[in-house]
Amino acid sequence: MFLLKNDRKTLPLKKDLKTIAVIGPDADAAIDQLGDYFPHNIPQHVVTVLEGIRSKVSPKTKINYVKGCDVIENTPDEITKAVNAAKKC
Repeated sequence: MFLLKNDRKTLPLKKDLKTIAVIGPDADAAIDQLGDYFPHNIPQHVVTVLEGIRSKVSPKTKINYVKGCDVIENTPDEITKAVNAAKKC
């Protein structure tokens, strides 16, 4: 988690963004949004970070999703993909 300073009024996200990078191993993992202490039978749909961003931008917006690393170990290949995705956006 990190804190953003909204100097350029980037937030809230504009619907007409051309591209956006979403980077992180848990951004598309519903169960990981809940933390370590949760019941195994979750009665409601859990919105992931990636899903939430998709719902706020235009369908024409290109979303570059990259894991960036593994939760257990970092892999140079994923880190390189994350850097490239961020540079493109």
